[in-house]
Amino acid sequence: MDEIAFNANNVFISAKDVDHMVWELKSYLFQNYHKGNVDEVLYNLSRFTRDYHPDKYDHMAADWLFVLNTMNFALWNPKNTKQWTVDELTGYQALCAAIKRAIDNDMPIWDPSYYTKLTQCNLEIIFKSDDGETSIPLIHERLRILHQVGEVLLRKYEGSFKRCIQLCENDPLILMTTIVSEFESYQDKPTYDSKEGNYYYLSYVDLYTKAQTLVSDIWFCFKGHELSFDYNPTLMESTIFADYRISQVLLHFKVLKYSKELMTKLENNEPLEYGSAEEIEIRGCSLYAVELLEEVMLQTCHDFMKNNNIKNEIGYKTLIDNFLWDYRHAHDQLLMETQPFPNIKCVYY
Repeated sequence: MDEIAFNANNVFISAKDVDHMVWELKSYLFQNYHKGNVDEVLYNLSRFTRDYHPDKYDHMAADWLFVLNTMNFALWNPKNTKQWTVDELTGYQALCAAIKRAIDNDMPIWDPSYYTKLTQCNLEIIFKSDDGETSIPLIHERLRILHQVGEVLLRKYEGSFKRCIQLCENDPLILMTTIVSEFESYQDKPTYDSKEGNYYYLSYVDLYTKAQTLVSDIWFCFKGHELSFDYNPTLMESTIFADYRISQVLLHFKVLKYSKELMTKLENNEPLEYGSAEEIEIRGCSLYAVELLEEVMLQTCHDFMKNNNIKNEIGYKTLIDNFLWDYRHAHDQLLMETQPFPNIKCVYY
């Protein structure tokens, strides 16, 4: 991600404000330490809730998480327009609520034998909004993708994503590779104009945000279960785009800064194309900002962690992810009033 950050023309990282944001992260860590929640913010995924996620011993758990992550894209309408809501929740949480509601209403949305036969009318019922009028974005694409992934599971994996995990031999690298190679809607690999010296060349950027999030969810859900595997920081290091409004938090803390041209586009709700330079720079610079924040946290929190016998085997990226997620939800109205977010209709995140 550093190459994107160094060559970006529209998105910039403020090193000074990285240091300022570290104070917020330290405060978040210390507050949770004194509350007895330090393991939760260092290891847990804040977005993972008992109310809307499966138990690891539920027979449908793996397939439930697969459908949830497969549908986790384009969940926001442009700023200042009506948002899709379920149980008065928005974004990723609304998606979780809709899928849980369908399962509770005896709609086996976790079963590919069921969702490969869905019609658009069926899917509109499953994703019905609180007001009965606002549709989930990209409903046609969602139906097409469910049909596609379901056909792969039925043809190759005995109709179950659980079987797919089992065949990956508890290896997150094999699982990640399998997800990306087998399922088209996880192949998040746009091209980007890179620069080396005076030469420009086209390169692929392996972002794979949705696949990373799915692997992380499987790891977290199935700890201590037969489907469990060891945490792999290289593959699962940051999943901040589980909700692409997270970039608002980095903008709020001035860690990210946008060019005047990009800021005008975002403030006017102009759509950004998937794979455009601006879209890739927002994602790449956001991920690189997390890397810089982690570096400073490693340097400044070492003594505190050691003196309090706190083990951090995973690294600080999970802490940063949890902070960004929690801050976005705690200050939702403030962020909506003060910070723009990208208007992107994309099936990858």
